[in-house]
Amino acid sequence: MSTGCCGVCCHKPRYKRLVDGLYPEDVQNEDPLTQDLDKLLYLAKSDPQSLDDVGEYLTQKLRRALSRDRRGHVCVSLKIMDKLLLEVRLEHLRLLAESYLNMIHELLTSNRHFFQNLAANSFVAYAERAEESPPYHRQYDFCIERFAAMSLLKREEDETIYKDSRLCGLRALRAVVQKIGPEGNNLWDSDHLNKIIPAYLINMEAHTPTRSLEEEAESDANCGILAETGEAGLKEIVTVASLTHANAILHPVLCHFDLNSVWINKSQFATDTFVLIIQTMQPQVRYLAIQCLLAHLDSKTSTEYQLKNGILNVLSSCVGVATDGSIGPSVLDVFRTLVKHLRKSIEESTSVQDQEKIFYETTVRIVGEFASVLPDYHNPDILNLIFSYMPLEGDGNIRALRACNEKEVKLISLLVQCLCVVADSSHPTVLESTLPESLLVSLSQLFGIERADIQLNVMHLWHKMIDHNENKTKVPFDTKWTSIGEHGLVLGNAPLRFRHSARKVVFPKLLELAHGLFASTEEHVKAFYTLLLLFTLELTPTGIKEILILIVELEDLATSSQTELAIKHINAIHACIAGCLHIVSIISEDENLKSYIGKVIELRRKSYKHLLPEVALGEEGAESSEAGFQLADDDDDDDEDKKKDDSPPYFNLIEKGFVSHPNELARNSSTLRGGDYSAFAGDHSRSFRSYSLDHSQEQESGTVITFEDLKEESLDPSSETPPSTTNKTDLIPSFEEMIGQVQTSSVKEEVANILQSASPGLTVSIEPGSYDADLGFL
Repeated sequence: MSTGCCGVCCHKPRYKRLVDGLYPEDVQNEDPLTQDLDKLLYLAKSDPQSLDDVGEYLTQKLRRALSRDRRGHVCVSLKIMDKLLLEVRLEHLRLLAESYLNMIHELLTSNRHFFQNLAANSFVAYAERAEESPPYHRQYDFCIERFAAMSLLKREEDETIYKDSRLCGLRALRAVVQKIGPEGNNLWDSDHLNKIIPAYLINMEAHTPTRSLEEEAESDANCGILAETGEAGLKEIVTVASLTHANAILHPVLCHFDLNSVWINKSQFATDTFVLIIQTMQPQVRYLAIQCLLAHLDSKTSTEYQLKNGILNVLSSCVGVATDGSIGPSVLDVFRTLVKHLRKSIEESTSVQDQEKIFYETTVRIVGEFASVLPDYHNPDILNLIFSYMPLEGDGNIRALRACNEKEVKLISLLVQCLCVVADSSHPTVLESTLPESLLVSLSQLFGIERADIQLNVMHLWHKMIDHNENKTKVPFDTKWTSIGEHGLVLGNAPLRFRHSARKVVFPKLLELAHGLFASTEEHVKAFYTLLLLFTLELTPTGIKEILILIVELEDLATSSQTELAIKHINAIHACIAGCLHIVSIISEDENLKSYIGKVIELRRKSYKHLLPEVALGEEGAESSEAGFQLADDDDDDDEDKKKDDSPPYFNLIEKGFVSHPNELARNSSTLRGGDYSAFAGDHSRSFRSYSLDHSQEQESGTVITFEDLKEESLDPSSETPPSTTNKTDLIPSFEEMIGQVQTSSVKEEVANILQSASPGLTVSIEPGSYDADLGFL
């Protein structure tokens, strides 16, 4: 046997001879010869240890063919490797993986688009073959870089090359993501995602019309398939993102939009992209998209209004999709971020620009949109949070506008608008839960803001907060109706605790509002009238006492000789009073009160129509402009003696005995449990705690004096004079009737002690009865 050179060549390893036999003599032929392919496959299955050698030899053959520019032999080498990857057992696939990736590397480093596309298509087929165990150790950095570069290929003269290269690159990127898998740490590496995500986004964006219609029509099919492939790839990677990986996906998106000015130039694409991402995310991590957008908004300077407006528009479109009833573990942080950004922008603003105004309006709108997707029980906390950003004094009260600079006034105006949109988004059903006392104290301070546009927004805010029965749209501006059901109105019958809070906290501030309505426009007074009627409807029938007290103070304000209000303003207040008392006359069971209110309204209807809401505030006001709210300004100079001689019919509920108030108690009201509530509205003020319904009216109207009221009026140790001119023994039957409704022995004993102190020597008899839930405050 010859042992020369020829003999050595003839004794190549069998796997080499089998591989060599697969290459056709024609170097341009791209298909391997089939006669020896089955033998090679059999060898691979029967001797798996040779797979490593086979793969390395195929890589050498491919490298040699590339260097000699033998396109056919390059294709043959890759097809043989693809066939082996498809046929070998899963447990042996790893033996060919390294050699295969080396072949892909060689193809991708070539400068010919054909070879790069060939590598990309081959890798897509390889990724579909699952391995026995995840190859966490294997690195695909080079593949990601090259495939991303292919998918970002710039347009060339040959549209086919552009489309094919981009499409192959996108498909290969999707294959890389699939091959690494969601558990592979390499996938979530920032370097990888900073290449993959922009590649998807740019191809999705390519479908957005940016060129002429003719050019767009020619390449519409190409752009469409590129956009669909990029969108599918983005969905795949977002779908598998867990809580810890969501931010890693969102950060490249935000950076891409910043670098390419997508927020400004293609805001609709930015919106569509984020909506797509949020919809694809797992529900439990969707709120992270909102948090990322808010954090990105915070990273922008206060003067980049056009950019911030683009971010806010995207945020606005994503609210309903992302939150779905929840905006993350910290609800208030979202509103805190928006309001802080609003305040920061105002503080750093140098001049008012159009984009700045749009930014303020958009921020306010988004606050309302966020609130609208949350349960109503969050609203009190949100409102308190927004109120806390008002310019406040050391005692927690809102700073007076005259002490505020222009930026603080602007901030107050925008925060009031935020309060309004939050209130508009709620659908409350329980008054006490919607307006707890802490919120009442905060929101009632808004009545003292001395600016017309803000006052109007404040009244609209209160309309929504107290209108739990949708009465606002049904409020009639006349006194001609005779029943509550005529206009579909509903009585609220507010609980006792809320009535006390309203009397103690809100009503004094309402008087300030009535005294300080600087812009006496019809819209303002109509809003004030609506507010009074809504309070009347919500507090009645059990709160008639509180309403009458408020009406007495309003009438004192309008009739006082020291008032500085204009005539048309005074007429409007009298019209508001008439409207409220008309409701009281319909609801009350006191026939004397009903009859008296009806007589006064009838007298006004005959000779003083300008003191009725149908003229001062309604349609008839246009026909009676001299007497209505649009009273001419020269009427302000009428002679004082003439006004005294021609005194219109006022209600004077105190003089008629329907409401009584001792001046002594008014002067000592600061000693009462509720505090001092008389320091408002100048000389027209009286303590709300100083009023009490006369006993005879109590019996007929059904209103009952509470135990606490009796205790305050009878046991005040600082009062040197009797707190009431009413004989306490006259009140006893009413309280005995109350005692009969109480079963709890400790409460009975307390009531008995109060009555004994009020009238020494009186024997109090306590009989068992049913428990009244309205007395639960004891």
